[in-house]
Amino acid sequence: GGSDTISGGIGSADSLSFSGTGTGISSATFNDGTDVTVTNSNGDIDDIDGIENFTLTDSDDAISIDATNLADFGTIDGAAGTDTVAMTTAISGSTGYTAEGSDMASVFTNIEELDISAAYGGALHFDITESDIDNLTGSSTGTLTIQTANDLGSVDVTGHDTFVDNGTNYQYGWSDGTTLIVQS
Repeated sequence: GGSDTISGGIGSADSLSFSGTGTGISSATFNDGTDVTVTNSNGDIDDIDGIENFTLTDSDDAISIDATNLADFGTIDGAAGTDTVAMTTAISGSTGYTAEGSDMASVFTNIEELDISAAYGGALHFDITESDIDNLTGSSTGTLTIQTANDLGSVDVTGHDTFVDNGTNYQYGWSDGTTLIVQS
């Protein structure tokens, strides 16, 4: 309990687990160079530097990450609960950087909600595959929800078996049970 300052060592093998804390992460900001600020649901604030691999709590967690800094992190495991990742960087063709489903899936696992509303829209699209969804959710039959900025068409999905337009969301399905819901 309480607020802590945690510093990893030199290298890329430092890991930190919040899995036994008993309270969810109400907000966490993953900045450049593995500079992380975590606030739990009790209001305790941890300042973390130099840690590359994280396991979140077994409760619902909400984190935000600057997508241009994904390469600074090894793995971020959402663990149990419904976990949300918000991309905070407004990504456009002019930045020269795009993060796709495969980029997110190379870092995150056990994530159920992905908010790209601050990062994508207009002419730029977020590409995602069934394999990316399986890796992100940690399940070959998982469900991932992607929140957009009122632009359901900003997510490009390949290889799906079913598609339903529900007016306020698109639902994509695969024969093995994997589901993607794109909402605005």
